[in-house]
Parts: sequence; C-alpha cells; structure tokens
Amino acid sequence: MFEDINEAYYWLDQRDDSRTRMLKKLRFYRRQEQGLDFEEKMFRERKSYRTLFLTVGLKPDRREDVTLPTMQRYRKRFFRHIREAGPRDELLYGVQGILWKFEEGGRSGGLHLHLVIFYEAGRSGDVSICRALGEYWVERITHGWGGYRNSNATKHDHKHRWGIAVGQIGRDHHEMRDSLRKVIGVYMAKTMQEPKDSDADDKLWGTVKPTRTNIG
Repeated sequence: MFEDINEAYYWLDQRDDSRTRMLKKLRFYRRQEQGLDFEEKMFRERKSYRTLFLTVGLKPDRREDVTLPTMQRYRKRFFRHIREAGPRDELLYGVQGILWKFEEGGRSGGLHLHLVIFYEAGRSGDVSICRALGEYWVERITHGWGGYRNSNATKHDHKHRWGIAVGQIGRDHHEMRDSLRKVIGVYMAKTMQEPKDSDADDKLWGTVKPTRTNIG
C-alpha cells in the first residue's frame, strides 16, 4: 500500500516456516486495514486532534518480575480508567481514541505497549499531555513499577522515517495524516517483536473508543 516502504520487512522472518509466514502476513495486513479504518473514522468524527505516540512498559529492574498476563491486566486497568473518566478528569477525558499494540524486546526492552492516542485538540501541549499520561501509567496503573517513552518530545527525530506524525493534526492536513497512516499501517501493524510467551488466545493489538459527549 505504501509505495516508499518495503512492507515485507515488517512481517517477513526468514526463520519462519511457510505457514507461519503466511499467518504473519495475513495478520499484518488485517491490522493495517483495521488501523487505517480506525484513523479514517476518527477524522470523520472530528476536524482535528492532538495525536500522541506513547510507549509504556516497566522499569528495567522490574521486567523480570512481570509476565504477559500481568501486563495485560495493567493494560485493561489503564483503558478502564480512560473509559470511565468523566469531564472533571481533564487528562483522561481528553482521550478520544487509542490504537494499541503489545511488543517485547527491541530498543525499549522487555514487555511494552505502544499507544497511538487521538486526543482532543482544545488542550494545548502535546508533549506535556503525553508526559502526563505516561506518569499516570507509572503512578496510578503500575504503582511505581512502570516506565514510559514520550515520542512527542522527540517528534523531529522521526521526520526522515515517517514524517511528522504526532502533534496537532487537522482532517485536511494531508502530509501529517499520511505520516500518521504510515505509523499506524506499518509500524503498529508489524508482527515482529511479539511477546514470546503469547499464544493465539492472547490479544496483542486493538483499538479503544471511549464514549464522550463533547463533539468537536
């Protein structure tokens, strides 16, 4: 789909047998389709968002103590807090949609969760919002065991890979939306670095759409 990207790099592992390769390829393109459909739906609903790319995980000295089922419970708790947030909870209520993916290893190390977050455009400061959500994960969800990486704080580091895909993005800002689609349709869809202890019954990718009354 993305002519300037070798998409096979994100699903093809030469060590896999032919059946595993086929399944990974199908999973990659299924995630890509669902993720891009989600992005399109979000921008049909609102004219603009502050988009955030947050990675949450664990502190290095806690990674050996936390299994995938525990991380899944952390994820469910985090998303439940977001879904149940009311207008008085300014930070969490600003979350309008999330696309998420579990991974293990790589540059972040250990089990971690990538989050593409569609946040209401009315609140300024995408870097500070992303930081506040990361701190919420550390303090309220993992009770001090967690860690996070705020990619909004280093958005220009990714300019030559995807383009600028985070920050204030309007419905008609085609360049930034193209960059966001690459992050969603390639990086978030990839089948590499999936948790080694996961199986077919583990949910490793998905979307969250909280019910909100404020329409913009």
